[in-house]
Amino acid sequence: MVSPFFPASTLTKPCSPSYTVFGGKFMPKVPINRYIVADAEICHGKPTFKGTRIMVWQILDMLAAGESVKEILEDFPALNKTHISAALEYASELVEGERFFPHDKRHHEILSG
Repeated sequence: MVSPFFPASTLTKPCSPSYTVFGGKFMPKVPINRYIVADAEICHGKPTFKGTRIMVWQILDMLAAGESVKEILEDFPALNKTHISAALEYASELVEGERFFPHDKRHHEILSG
């Protein structure tokens, strides 16, 4: 299934970052999906919603804390439901291949119940 948030071209090849000058060095501006970008000149390179300084982690934290989409959109009128969906899909993409490996016997006992 092709995602409405990730252009098909980014699914088959790596993102082609453009570069901005930051502190005398060239730093990438990386498009993460159609709604999210990481730019070294905005919020220290943290992923933000394009055209804003709203960081993706802020919205994910609000959702995790139980705030409704309606409440979030009232707090951030520059966003819409599509932005929220793009943030959730981005978070899903980040953890999709993650695996947890217990480091000691105590962790193994906790996980095995």
